[in-house]
Amino acid sequence: MGSKSPQVAEGDLRAALERLREAAGGPSLREIGNRAGISHDTVHRVLGNPEDATWSSLKQVVEALDGEASQFFTEWSTHHSANEVRDASAAEQAALAVPPTSFGALALDSGRRLGRRGTGVLPYPAGSLLGRLSDRTREDFLAVGVSESRPAGMTLYTQGETDSSAMLLLHGSVKISGSDPAGERTLLAIRVGGDLIGEMSALDVGPREATAITVTDIFFKRMTRAELRNFLARHPDAAIEVATMLSERLRYADRRRMEHGRPASVRVARVLVDLYESYGIRTGMRWDLSVPLTREELASIVGIKLSTAEKIIRTFQQEGLVTGRYRGIAVIDMARLRLRAEIM
Repeated sequence: MGSKSPQVAEGDLRAALERLREAAGGPSLREIGNRAGISHDTVHRVLGNPEDATWSSLKQVVEALDGEASQFFTEWSTHHSANEVRDASAAEQAALAVPPTSFGALALDSGRRLGRRGTGVLPYPAGSLLGRLSDRTREDFLAVGVSESRPAGMTLYTQGETDSSAMLLLHGSVKISGSDPAGERTLLAIRVGGDLIGEMSALDVGPREATAITVTDIFFKRMTRAELRNFLARHPDAAIEVATMLSERLRYADRRRMEHGRPASVRVARVLVDLYESYGIRTGMRWDLSVPLTREELASIVGIKLSTAEKIIRTFQQEGLVTGRYRGIAVIDMARLRLRAEIM
């Protein structure tokens, strides 16, 4: 796949798609739809106005025409909001056919082109480590280490291991969890593209304090302790950002511990606000989480029983704060949820 893909010049998305269709022998809308597994009406909309199409639909059409979707991503991203680009590069990681060796360059090029158009969008959340770095420092960081990929459901490292490598997530999402002596597992954090994980074992000589499991297919850069330390020594600005990141994570953990005396409903509301404002995708008044979150995981973060978490979520649904099912909670009134969380 991809041998017929044309080069996609800036502002040339529709023309590139037409050339790709011609190279594929000019298949009909219905034939393209059958190959892609979507309706021919959707194919018609994508071919007619690819700039407004969702990334998922555009990718399906491109691949049905034997094209390489990654060549279309940069130009597509220049026509979409930060949330939509983040959705495509975080919530649909497995859908993006971007080789790990080329994603960093693709992301940087996308960011530069978007900046020229005045949007300043990067395919990394602003709060992530890569999102905080300057263009030059980010580019240097992306050159450190070895590119690797893993499918969803794989363990990257396990609590107690002595491996000292750090991993810079470029694409995908990971859940970080820890187990107590009784074997009870607690979800500690969610990490997405742009985040650095495993850095504590790379910066000191201690064992892993948590387990990291991929939620989606991921691409990342694995770097040794020496590589990470050398990079930070050469880039004091990055060292400051890493220190800030570690401080924020420590403050978050301390805040969770200090909140144990508060009512469970307040603690659930606070966790939801933190997660959705950090990793959510906003559409109008609705916030969806880009990573699946079960009720058991929510309960484990808050430190309450599953039955208590379910009861609180039902109450929040009745109050019109959230909606959704088992793995699909959506926040529909963030302002009132913040009041519930007693966040001023």
